[in-house]
Amino acid sequence: MSTAYSALVLKELLGVVSRIIDKSPDNTNMGKMLAEMYVWDEIAKVAKKNSDWYWDAAEKNGVYSASDLDPGTHTLVDSKGFALIATVTQPVKRFNQEQLARLLKASKYKVPEPVTKQFCDAAKMPTKSNVILAISERV
Repeated sequence: MSTAYSALVLKELLGVVSRIIDKSPDNTNMGKMLAEMYVWDEIAKVAKKNSDWYWDAAEKNGVYSASDLDPGTHTLVDSKGFALIATVTQPVKRFNQEQLARLLKASKYKVPEPVTKQFCDAAKMPTKSNVILAISERV
């Protein structure tokens, strides 16, 4: 019976995490929950570091190249069990305050660039602050 690779990874990870949580020094519900959160955060850090290393190594060793691709979907590499697929979006247009100031100065209204920049700054509205939560291990 064949098991999907992602299911195998998940099964193994859940087993490892379960064994680690069973060794938690705090057996309360809150302690186990915090331990589980901590373990998954640590797994995510290690996974991200290793994933980044392998992506960089694959690109440096010529396994794939994602430069100069037109918008659309492209299969870059194909193997027996995996395919590397690149989806390229259309370029995004970003607001540029300097460009707006130049355009308004060159327009029939002849708005001075410092005035346009002042209005752009005045139009910036505050947003809600981000909250970053992290679990730290007590040693």
